[in-house]
Amino acid sequence: MWHDLTRKARESGKLILLGVIQEQHAERCRLYAQWKQYDWTIVQDATNRSDNFAVPIFVALDEAGKVVDTGLRPNELQAFLDRPAVTYLANTQVNPEQHINALAEQTARSTDPRAWQELAEQRLLWQGDSGLRQAIADFRAGIDVANESPISAELHFGLGVALRKRFDSSLRKPDDFQNAVHAWDQALALNPNHYIYRRRIQQYGPRLMKPYTFYDWVELATAEIRKRGEEPIELSVPPSGAEIALPSRVKLAGSKTASEPDPRDAIDRDRGILIANHSVVVPGKIKAGANLRIHLEWQPNKLAHWNNGAEPVAVWLDLPVDWAAENQLWTLPKPNEIESREARRLEFELQSPKDAKRIMLQGYAVYCVCEDVGGQCLYRRQDFSISVEVESSSR
Repeated sequence: MWHDLTRKARESGKLILLGVIQEQHAERCRLYAQWKQYDWTIVQDATNRSDNFAVPIFVALDEAGKVVDTGLRPNELQAFLDRPAVTYLANTQVNPEQHINALAEQTARSTDPRAWQELAEQRLLWQGDSGLRQAIADFRAGIDVANESPISAELHFGLGVALRKRFDSSLRKPDDFQNAVHAWDQALALNPNHYIYRRRIQQYGPRLMKPYTFYDWVELATAEIRKRGEEPIELSVPPSGAEIALPSRVKLAGSKTASEPDPRDAIDRDRGILIANHSVVVPGKIKAGANLRIHLEWQPNKLAHWNNGAEPVAVWLDLPVDWAAENQLWTLPKPNEIESREARRLEFELQSPKDAKRIMLQGYAVYCVCEDVGGQCLYRRQDFSISVEVESSSR
């Protein structure tokens, strides 16, 4: 609506339109903008540096960069455009590395949590993947000195953003995604009215929590862009599972009858030598009777690959008494190539009983994996354990 409303003013040079998005993955916004043919700049504010509790917000700035209105309405646009012009501020250039180094020196012994937040966010903004380790450390230092003051929620949210960003990079650590969820959970617990914090958890969480489908538009956008003869923006982390699942207010009916792939426990174990496994639980802590979503991933290690000429990966869950799930057994799709090294993922939802307590879910995957190029191909089983934290009923 604003895109169409401001078209003439933008084309005449009287107005510059700038979008700000609190998206974790910037290229998803780029794809949406390409689909809708937006011709104006959109910047990423992944850590919610603009301190918005809800979106959208329409902010009007004059030529000097001064905020004139923080709640501009469509019928007020012309009055804003007709304001008398003001003098521009001088244009100054800042060297990012010099700026960050100076901030680091000033912040080294600081007890001001906002100083640590500023330093961490500058690292995320300017240093890319190389600054992630130190940005995470800076957010944690800020959390330590904040001591659950009002800024603690902002620091926890920023920490979650940085951890998830590292998870999506080549520098990932196995627990980064789960630790990001815990950080976002803590941010929401400290500020339960925050729209953006809540939506971030819902993005990866169970369908029962979702207000809407987050990324169901991606497939349609990609198809329509190609139909126009353009190449769609490539997504480094394509949305899947929870991010494209339809909301549901129906509780799980229970597991279907399935045959366990290794009922006699006879298959030799892969203890993470060939295939690495990790899991994430969203939310990080649930209330008894609530739904949760499990994210599982299996990634071949450097000297291993999938054997796609054999049966697909099968995943079995030992469902606890009184817990409900749509399935206990899943088979994962495989590519057409005979050999491949991609990560294979599974997401599923569980319904906890009303008297649920902390539990360790157990399950396993069976798969065909080969050692190195032309090496021996093996059929292996890998067990997994998933810790589910449940809030105390006394709270």
